[in-house]
Amino acid sequence: MRNRPGEGSIGEKSVRGGQSARLARVALDGLAVLLAILVAFALDAWWSNNQASSRAEQLLGALEEEWDAELLQMETTLLRLQRNREAMIGIIVAHDATEIVAADSAGALFSSIAWSTFKPSFGALNGLLRNELDEVADPRLRVAISSWQGVLAEVGPEQADLHESGLRIRDDIARVATSMKDPWDWSSDSGHPGLGVQRESLAVALINDEQFVVHLHALQIVVLDYSDQLDEARNTLTDNLRILRAR
Repeated sequence: MRNRPGEGSIGEKSVRGGQSARLARVALDGLAVLLAILVAFALDAWWSNNQASSRAEQLLGALEEEWDAELLQMETTLLRLQRNREAMIGIIVAHDATEIVAADSAGALFSSIAWSTFKPSFGALNGLLRNELDEVADPRLRVAISSWQGVLAEVGPEQADLHESGLRIRDDIARVATSMKDPWDWSSDSGHPGLGVQRESLAVALINDEQFVVHLHALQIVVLDYSDQLDEARNTLTDNLRILRAR
């Protein structure tokens, strides 16, 4: 008995049905693989973002400690610089005075001078700037972090001037000490953080030395400029810490 036109045999229908089922399974398998890949990519992205956020948060915590230490160092440095200026002005006044300064008073003026400059540490800051700044959500904090190096760079020239002026002063002390056969020997590890003037006789001679006093007058002006610049940086750092703690 022949099949009517348009009708297939039972075997043909079975074959077509089997092919459709296989195609459906292949499509489902492909879809499952695709979904697995997409989920894997999503999980990897989530994990990477989570790790980056975690690293950024750790660096922000380290930055807070770093900035706290820098703020304390700035305040200590500013206090010492103020004392240095007062001592320098005292030496200049003693030089200009008509009375001869007492040896013990001269020694006290020099002993109160202690060199102090600010030395920042860029550990956590550099870590954030290199890799993790985009993970910082607060735009104000991003600006505070990215601009801090520029703020410190503005302090640099005054600090360099302070160093050069200090070297001139030490050359003067060496000259006067040599003329007196005084065994003056200043070095950074000498245990004397100031000018290293330990003998009252040398202190009196320096107060009476015109070139030394001229250079000292220039130095105290440099100290004032450096103090003003460092004070501005301290105010900026105080604001930065307030923003950082509010994150």
